[in-house]
Amino acid sequence: MRSVQSRPVRRNLLAALVVFLVSFGIRAWFVGSTQHHPISDARHYERRAQHILEHGAMPDGAYRTPAYPYFLASIVKVAGPGWRAPAMANAAMGALSSAVLVLLVGMFLSARTAIVAGLLHALSPPAVALVPQTLTEHPALLLTLLTLLCLACADRARGRRVWLLTLAGGVCFGLLLLTRPSGLFLLPALLVLLVRNVRKRAWTPKLALAFAVVSALVVAPWLYRNQRQGLGLMLSSVGGHNLYIGNSDGAVSDGSRVTQPTLAELLAMYGEAGADRWARNQALGWIAEHPGRYLQLCGVRALGLLATKPSHYTMLAFTHWKISPEAFRAYERRKAKPAAYRPYREEYADATRWAERLLRWWYAFVSPLMVLGAALAIPHWRRYALLLVPLGAYVVGLTLTFSQPRFRELSDPLFCVFVALLVSDLAFGTQRLGKRPSRRVKAILAAVAVAAWVTFEAAGLWSPLYTLDPLTP
Repeated sequence: MRSVQSRPVRRNLLAALVVFLVSFGIRAWFVGSTQHHPISDARHYERRAQHILEHGAMPDGAYRTPAYPYFLASIVKVAGPGWRAPAMANAAMGALSSAVLVLLVGMFLSARTAIVAGLLHALSPPAVALVPQTLTEHPALLLTLLTLLCLACADRARGRRVWLLTLAGGVCFGLLLLTRPSGLFLLPALLVLLVRNVRKRAWTPKLALAFAVVSALVVAPWLYRNQRQGLGLMLSSVGGHNLYIGNSDGAVSDGSRVTQPTLAELLAMYGEAGADRWARNQALGWIAEHPGRYLQLCGVRALGLLATKPSHYTMLAFTHWKISPEAFRAYERRKAKPAAYRPYREEYADATRWAERLLRWWYAFVSPLMVLGAALAIPHWRRYALLLVPLGAYVVGLTLTFSQPRFRELSDPLFCVFVALLVSDLAFGTQRLGKRPSRRVKAILAAVAVAAWVTFEAAGLWSPLYTLDPLTP
């Protein structure tokens, strides 16, 4: 990517501030107007945070990495129990992510393009919907963008600042791994970009080594703790089981499901480290025996990250925002008092359908522009390598292993950059995606891509592609 030296830093900071205020305002309003019901992973993190408050440390095991539970525990300790304080912290992190995205893009492109990218993330319904839930998407995205920003600044710095910024990027990346282990998918891409500076066409292996060493030092205490517990140098024990969920006889789509044997049974039989190894070996063996089926599952996972399939988490969040307080209270007590919930079932079902339509149509218009913008950027990959290569590594890593639709909340903000590039080329004639194809041809391609996504959605043609037929013996 080429830096425009004459671009005032003040303009980028002002643009980032404006986008931050917009993003935070939207998220804070949503937190103030919604109703909260913690689900699945959110409950796990809340229980671990409570354990930290009561015992001063994480519970034994490495199923969840420690950064977010400790952060959540600190919020609860300062603000007291309740879900709104952590939700407001998530809102702040989401808004900071929007602002950092503006600063990152503004280093290479016009402030106008940077603002478009930041606003796309600020206004994204799926990103807003997850704010009340105590999930790692919020800090993980912020740490990912901070890592890229540090490396982008290091690429344009001189002297000692190059090393300081690279080391800062390593710290951010180490914290990312302690927050969300799937950040490992980014590591090969980042190391390649650090070893070979494609913009300057120079070899810089010492920077890559420094980045890797600092990241390892950040993660080392957690690995040492797991080693002492008999788990080995394990970052997280969730990887093997997730791989098994996504690649076995029962896998028909992306997302979670109950395996046979269940995770609880595996833990009872083999212990945590043994269960992780067993599940990983089973999945790898299954992939070797069913290469065709595995490729089909990879296609399903790729569609979940690039097409219109909404996350169950985001649908549920918008459903709870949409229904009345009376329906929400009845929903929370539905197991204890099913008769009291029965009159609200139709209202809840209507709200769920509304949430699904909102998310599907958002993706129907935005996803094709994401894919097209990134595709048009590939011929200019040297210019956009710092964004394009990590983005590709993350999407490919999830496609080959295990994915859920909400995992795209870490990749969509980077895709927003390429949507902003495409919009700038079409609206302002900037030619950031090259002179060829021409502006007219780009407009035609964008119209065709959106029309195809929308037509598939309207005709219900996407949904059958998200699920395979069960595997027959």
